[in-house]
Amino acid sequence: MAPPRRSRASAPPLTHSQPRRAPAGRVLDRQGFVVEWQANTSAMAPKTTHTLYQNISTTMTELADNGMILDRERYQFCESWKVPKRGRGRGFRDYFLVPIDWREHHGGSMVISAQAWVETGPPPSFFKRGASIELWGTLRGHGAFRTPPPGAYVVQRDFEATWTGAGARADGLDISLVRTTTRRV
Repeated sequence: MAPPRRSRASAPPLTHSQPRRAPAGRVLDRQGFVVEWQANTSAMAPKTTHTLYQNISTTMTELADNGMILDRERYQFCESWKVPKRGRGRGFRDYFLVPIDWREHHGGSMVISAQAWVETGPPPSFFKRGASIELWGTLRGHGAFRTPPPGAYVVQRDFEATWTGAGARADGLDISLVRTTTRRV
């Protein structure tokens, strides 16, 4: 199978913003950062359904005051968004959120690695729409990674957020984004 073609302008099919603090009040039990994705629909076949997929690997670590690890949780899953057929200005909001109960009494960190790409067609039927308590929120997702097709334009983003354990703030200002990197893989 041939790799996907680029548009005449050779624009990448997927771009994103720098992380910014997520607006308060949208999700009540966690706060963090939001990244906005933009799908370049001019680089895609017109009148065709496209799906943005994102493999997520997350490690959350909770620390005692003396620096000892109290708890560590790891998650891996894939989430998906339907790419609008029209409208270059439409994008997606991607939230990286830390639960309040992780920040109330102890310091810690959350490290996220995310790989995103666009494929032609809708997500498979086993990608189920989640409830807000799912790892993938209300998006369509699956509890395992999806393999990008050969030749896909894959963007990898890595984030690390930390907090001190001085108490969770409702506005999320107790969370610091200490590292963010982006590269094409």
